[in-house]
Amino acid sequence: MKYIEKSIEDEQTGATCSYHEITTLNVDFINDNAVVVVACYVSAKAKAAGKNALSFNSFNLSPLPEDRNAVGYDWALTQLIQALPEGFTPEDYPGYINPHALAGGKIKDTAA
Repeated sequence: MKYIEKSIEDEQTGATCSYHEITTLNVDFINDNAVVVVACYVSAKAKAAGKNALSFNSFNLSPLPEDRNAVGYDWALTQLIQALPEGFTPEDYPGYINPHALAGGKIKDTAA
């Protein structure tokens, strides 16, 4: 199973999580976007031990690639780790989930 490795502070708990796994990928070809739900765990070891996720966060991905066959799990992982857009400033209010929280993360595989 592929996942994203990046240490971030979980907004809901304040704990550091480093293992991020896509649990849901909903694609809307008409409106040219996808919604991805990511489960955030303390670590790959915690996930492998059957521990619960600290949180589940939703991310909107758009636009979709022209080739509908290119939209899938690997595409979503790649989109989630894209570099921050120039000039991006995250908002600051309770419960805010930075849409670029996983930027710069590394895609890894539990099978490796």
